[in-house]
Amino acid sequence: MGLLHLLEVAAMPTMAQVVAAASSTLLLAFAIHVLRMRIFHPLRRYPGPWLNSVSEIPAAWALLRARQPKAYKKLHDKYGPVVRVAPNELSFIDVEAWDDIYGFLKSTPNFEKSPVFIGAVSPLDGQTGVSLANNAEHTRQRRALAAPFTNRALLQQESILQVHVDKLVAALTARARRNEAVNLAEWCACSDQPPQVLPSKSLSA
Repeated sequence: MGLLHLLEVAAMPTMAQVVAAASSTLLLAFAIHVLRMRIFHPLRRYPGPWLNSVSEIPAAWALLRARQPKAYKKLHDKYGPVVRVAPNELSFIDVEAWDDIYGFLKSTPNFEKSPVFIGAVSPLDGQTGVSLANNAEHTRQRRALAAPFTNRALLQQESILQVHVDKLVAALTARARRNEAVNLAEWCACSDQPPQVLPSKSLSA
């Protein structure tokens, strides 16, 4: 009985052995993950930081800090027009990529939107806006919204838009002469053009 007990105690792993085994398993799993991301992944040939190619952490951290555009701009400055910013994500700044991605050519299939972007806006009753809709649903919504955005319709609105563009430029010019800094994004977002074009009523009237 005593010998059996000694054998059982001897067979039990120590805490150090458990920690060592767990650490080895984690290191092996990480090595396999890195190998898959760097050598066998479909995006392996695209340039980008090593850490971004094996982990979502850099991209997520930039997004949480509201620094993603600036972070990606630096990556493009270093790596070129196409950068692997995450294991399964590419960032493009090439003009030609716009048509390829958003499918303006009827002969080429559209890229489906990532669930990451669709989930971020919480679809209402399962529906999303035209910018996130896929294939047939996108076509249906685009046809319903197309009329006001034809060249003819936009030319008819030119005089209205020009008035507000002139006001914006004049206001920015005045502040530039006084050497004042302005947030251009806020100024353009608060322009009076959309309210007057859509409900035909100026907010300043």
